[in-house]
Amino acid sequence: MEQSAIEKELLGLIFNLRNSIRNHDRGVLIGFLMCCVPILPVTTIGLTVCLLNLYLINLGKLETTETKLIKMGLLISLLNLILGVVIFIVFYKSIISIDSMQIVIVIKNVYLSVLDFIREIFGKNEPVQYVMSKFI
Repeated sequence: MEQSAIEKELLGLIFNLRNSIRNHDRGVLIGFLMCCVPILPVTTIGLTVCLLNLYLINLGKLETTETKLIKMGLLISLLNLILGVVIFIVFYKSIISIDSMQIVIVIKNVYLSVLDFIREIFGKNEPVQYVMSKFI
């Protein structure tokens, strides 16, 4: 059985990606991947690892071919950090502007929506009654 054209292309792409990964330093790859995660603590650690890798390049202990990947990681982590801080500020300001009763109403509506979702999945009330008996 012969491989399809799409399968050949995907296998070639995976093979090239695997070879590219093998050609880079593990610390640089870990730092880059951590920079791509849009969770603030992980991005911050990735930024720190990339900065340390840049320092190692300046000391001559890391190959200069890694510079492009490190700089891409720094750029991505800075964008993730800026986006995360902006989202946090917007979320914080929206919470501050809501009084406590509105927060309770929102939580209650989310809770009821989850119960309705469970009811739709199971098609009967037993799971909903079980969940409600645990929390009420």
